[in-house]
Amino acid sequence: METSIVIDMDLDQLKQKLLTMASHAEIAVNEALRALMERDYELALRVKENDNVIDHLEVEIDEMAIHLLAKAPLASDLRLVTVAMKISQNLERVGDEACSIARRAHDLNAEQVAGLARAVGADKVEVVAYQHLPVFHTEHCVFCRFLSTGTSYRDCGRPCEVHSVALRDTAGRAHPVMADVGCRNTVFGAEVQEAGAHLEDWRAAGIARYRLEFAHESAAQVTGVTRAFADALAGRISARDLTQRLQKLTPEGVTQGSFFIPENYLTLPVLQ
Repeated sequence: METSIVIDMDLDQLKQKLLTMASHAEIAVNEALRALMERDYELALRVKENDNVIDHLEVEIDEMAIHLLAKAPLASDLRLVTVAMKISQNLERVGDEACSIARRAHDLNAEQVAGLARAVGADKVEVVAYQHLPVFHTEHCVFCRFLSTGTSYRDCGRPCEVHSVALRDTAGRAHPVMADVGCRNTVFGAEVQEAGAHLEDWRAAGIARYRLEFAHESAAQVTGVTRAFADALAGRISARDLTQRLQKLTPEGVTQGSFFIPENYLTLPVLQ
């Protein structure tokens, strides 16, 4: 009888922990959607912090479930425990998806960039008009693994300072790999995000400072891209001419990326 009471108490704690996790997941989805629609950076960060809580709760629920399974519960209790583990996994995925939605709050399209400049003052805004977007980070150093016999920055010989590395996809495009803080590597997209189509609107909004960020471009490419933007900003070439020149200079292609302005982007579709 005493064992049965203990199991019942553990099951109640498992249920409460699962309800807490579900509540956090619901909050994460609601706040992620708000962060996306309102472009609220602080709220997006809160969604990320909440995801850490959700991840921790999943670990706790798994540990509680394993502890209960070791007590050889009744068949009905066994079903509850296994279902709880499955639900916690799905709730963890909900938290991850909420994070993915919230990250979009950090990306402004070209119209929103202009609106930001008008709202806070164009003199406070600097726009990255040319860049390779980061795709993902890796904790393992590709340079050390393939270009050195060392195992850490202490004995690797710093091959990242003298070599260029890229990951080639199935379409043959080379994605630049750059050494990052703490020997992490960042993989960047092969295509370049460029804002040529929106320079006129941004200048009308008062934006005067523009930044160009390069990855594996050669000296000739850097010079060509810089001159192309200088000509566009001086009015010597059109936005279309700028894009055409950039396409010739960057064989992997160019894209508007997050600067693209979707139709009715402020309208949140109703989920059926």
